[in-house]
Amino acid sequence: MIRKFIFSAAVLLAAAGTSYAQSNSFPSSGNVGIGTTSPSAKLQVIGQLKVENANNTHAQFGNYWPLYAISNWPNVGFNAYFDGGWKYGAGSAGNYAGSLALNPVTGDYTFYGSGTTGNAGSAFANIPLFVIKQNGNVTIGNPAAATYKLTVEGSIGATALNIKSAGAKQSVFNNDYKLPPLADVEKHILTNKSLPGIASNQTDIELGQANKILVQKVEELTLYIIQQQSDIKALQQKVSALGRKK
Repeated sequence: MIRKFIFSAAVLLAAAGTSYAQSNSFPSSGNVGIGTTSPSAKLQVIGQLKVENANNTHAQFGNYWPLYAISNWPNVGFNAYFDGGWKYGAGSAGNYAGSLALNPVTGDYTFYGSGTTGNAGSAFANIPLFVIKQNGNVTIGNPAAATYKLTVEGSIGATALNIKSAGAKQSVFNNDYKLPPLADVEKHILTNKSLPGIASNQTDIELGQANKILVQKVEELTLYIIQQQSDIKALQQKVSALGRKK
């Protein structure tokens, strides 16, 4: 009975060992498989893969300008890796580097750049270039706040810009529009140092609203000129009439 039990246990262990061995493939040459006996690449892993060094868990892909996956925070380094600080990748010889990081606390994605070129293994400061916020807002140039859908620290160049503002423009040329008397406009300017409807000390300008006000002021100015032209024409007629009486 004991011999039969020992024999059965030996058969089970041998079968388990054979099954386990067949899940991996480590040939002396060719492809290597972990979790598979028929790898289709130099290294094929069926399951999770973890590669780490003393300071961080990271994996390097490629040799010349390599791509690094860094997991101390979810980061992807482009010719850059983190080893106690950001460093240029293995293939760098006077080249730039950068990274893309996800902040798991805020949900923001940040693109960084080295700012300068460097050689493999040398340290650099990871400079924020632009951020995609968790709420969809985008910041460029590392501005202090990102309260708008697009916040830019610096100048913007464009060949065309289409801005849609809420609300219809008040038509100055409608018959029911009340054109402010010039005397009231003058009084407002002397008191507030600005045109009516325009703040003199405004720092943040909503371009759509500002454009509507600007067009309104131009149209009002046109009406003032037309009115003055009518007054001048009436005076000229009076002068001509006085001249004929002589």
